[in-house]
Amino acid sequence: AGAETTKKFEPTQLREDFQIMRHSLEEGHPGLYRYTKKTDLDRIFDETENSLNHPMDFYEFYRVMALPIAAIKCGHTDVDLSPEVRKETERLPWLPFDVKVLDSRAYIFRDYAKGGILAGKEIQSINGVPAARIISTMLAAESQDGDIQTSRQRVIGQHFGLNLIVLLGLRAPYEVVLASSGSNQPEMIHIAGLKHEEL
Repeated sequence: AGAETTKKFEPTQLREDFQIMRHSLEEGHPGLYRYTKKTDLDRIFDETENSLNHPMDFYEFYRVMALPIAAIKCGHTDVDLSPEVRKETERLPWLPFDVKVLDSRAYIFRDYAKGGILAGKEIQSINGVPAARIISTMLAAESQDGDIQTSRQRVIGQHFGLNLIVLLGLRAPYEVVLASSGSNQPEMIHIAGLKHEEL
């Protein structure tokens, strides 16, 4: 699986996969334009295909493909990891928190790293990436019905650790900046992370 995710695919291969995906959706999806107009979705598909102009590894291609699929706004239409790649990501250390996203802000719901003392704190950044960018990246790639942001926020919270690895390319060790309720002083913590089976 390691070789599968680091191998570079040429633009012709990427475009071929993209065209298979697009043709399949246009031919068989029963509600392709229910939430997004055909002209808008055609533009998104065209822009995505035009961006496949350089070699990409698995994760880079996954990130590109997730955006047009999410733009369909159908909760039953998604891009998923192969079982081999999922196993590989589960062998990596994940951020050891359960996260809730509320009003586009990320909060630690359960803390498995520091005995629970971090629960309730707001995540301001991870490995130098601001939380606002992390959340907007995850929301843009999340397939849910229509324009209901609360369902997207709920799901990205459930998959926060995985999405950090797959969508943002962030890896352990994690440098997390937190804010506490009633405090203006941010706190920086360093976390090694936990593997999926440990979580």
